[in-house]
Amino acid sequence: AYERGRLMGSLPREGGMLAARMDAEAAEESVRMFPGISIAALNGANSVVFSGDSRELEELRQRLAGRRIVSQPLTVSHAFHSALMDPILDAFERTARDFSYEAPKIPFISNVSGEVWQSDQAPDGEYWRRHIRGTVRFAEGVSALPALQLSALLEVGPDPVLLGMARASIPKNLAAIPSVRRGQDAWGGLQD
Repeated sequence: AYERGRLMGSLPREGGMLAARMDAEAAEESVRMFPGISIAALNGANSVVFSGDSRELEELRQRLAGRRIVSQPLTVSHAFHSALMDPILDAFERTARDFSYEAPKIPFISNVSGEVWQSDQAPDGEYWRRHIRGTVRFAEGVSALPALQLSALLEVGPDPVLLGMARASIPKNLAAIPSVRRGQDAWGGLQD
């Protein structure tokens, strides 16, 4: 994690990210005319995040507004999951290859594939490279949750943003619990 952060921090801060209320197909169509923009995340049926060149993102934002599509620039330090990450990919993959990985003992869903990770496979440097550059497949991962036969979903973080996105897709019998909420004490939702 340190080396990933260090390498990302070494990149110029020339890009940005833009959240938009549209489906994946419309997002794919929208980025065709902008070579400097990637789809960074597919978060829900009508929730995508674009990432890339700031000027192109602003032009995309204006075009979306003209089509009455709601979008919001995100406050980020870099254009994550875009071509602006490419200069660090080789160095990061080399570093990631230096670690020994084992197949996971606890089932999990990869946000690279949006699928339950194969229990007989270990991640490798190439996987972690794709993790930096590829589209986050959050919506597909949420759809894969029933395969894990869970009774609760816990979001560990400063505010339950992901739970909010996941709620529309998770089964009704699955408890969705935030670990912390802004303005609450450190135990937040865990006291309930």
